Amino acid sequence: MSSLRLFYVSLKHLINCNFWNKLIKMQTFLSTLILVIITLSGVCQKATMLPSVDERMELLSIVFRLAGAKEYVNNKIPGYTGDIDRYFAPYKDSELVNFTRKLWQTNGVSFDAVMSMAVNIEIKDGIRFKEGLSDESLDDRWGQKSAKKFVKLLNGFYTDSKFHEFFLSHGPLYAIAQANFSKLINLVDFTWFQSFYGGSPGGDFHLVVSLTNGGCNYGMKAKFKDGKEEPYAIIGTWKTDSLGQPVYSNNVTETIIHEYNHSFCNPLVDGCFKEMEPMAEKLYRKSSKILQKQAYGTAKTMTYEILVRSCVIRYYQEKNAGDGKIKSMLLTEKSKGFLWIDELVSALSAYEHNRDKYPALKDFMPEIVKVQNGLNPDLSDQGK
Repeated sequence: MSSLRLFYVSLKHLINCNFWNKLIKMQTFLSTLILVIITLSGVCQKATMLPSVDERMELLSIVFRLAGAKEYVNNKIPGYTGDIDRYFAPYKDSELVNFTRKLWQTNGVSFDAVMSMAVNIEIKDGIRFKEGLSDESLDDRWGQKSAKKFVKLLNGFYTDSKFHEFFLSHGPLYAIAQANFSKLINLVDFTWFQSFYGGSPGGDFHLVVSLTNGGCNYGMKAKFKDGKEEPYAIIGTWKTDSLGQPVYSNNVTETIIHEYNHSFCNPLVDGCFKEMEPMAEKLYRKSSKILQKQAYGTAKTMTYEILVRSCVIRYYQEKNAGDGKIKSMLLTEKSKGFLWIDELVSALSAYEHNRDKYPALKDFMPEIVKVQNGLNPDLSDQGK
């Protein structure tokens, strides 16, 4: 979303609130407007992208909150979640919410699977799947039949509850969240990514701030039959200031870097996972318990993550983060079950020292496959 578009949407939200005078006084309106203008004017000169609050992510998160999905039940922003609970109380036993609860309890539709649905639908004249989606775009946990039923019920809920009016009424809060998050963008060197990977991500990158997903972060994408992709980084909110407004600390920049790497790394893994899968399955079994606690339920997801995390470490190495931080990052990733992180980071260093031979990381992926397939899965810690 362009900076002017972000400002326009934020301003539109501010103006269109039907019960504005019941929410805040005119002084707050002016303060919020000035905050958005000042923040965006400072960020627009340097930022490659700006964040948005996406109605689809709020919708899906709220539905799963109503269904009691614990990962979406939180009160990080008490004023907002209080509004949600009061406004949507009449729908807690609706057909949609009951069906959602069943999907969560029996099909494992949770965490990133919820956001997978969010990026695969669109809201225009109702809610529907995007045109031209590939068969593998939506998370498998949904199942084709259940996914179609869910979207049909979701469309009815969206209309009956007047969800869009609820969303617009909270425009001032969303504008503050976007403005506060935008301050972090200048801390990320987005030029590094194209230089390191030797190209651009598979499609336009969307940076989304979510106020209702419990502080979790997700790297998602919609995939289309023609090969195009729409990558998303969905960043959660878990902190407020004394006024109950969303704020974001500088350490969130590492999350932004991590999620943006997914839009590059996931397609690279997809392109060679057939060759990696047998060994990846063995490595996954070695760390399955700790990986599953982090909601990484498959060997492929683990492979996405270890490549992303290795690239994040390379980013900080090139930014001269210091040996102490790099050592700490490596140890942390090993403790999370990514046992061959040392070997992969070393391989990426070799890649960067041989860019004449490997213009892009895609050209180097066969070497990464060799490194992985040459590991001994029986070792508790690779590198011994």
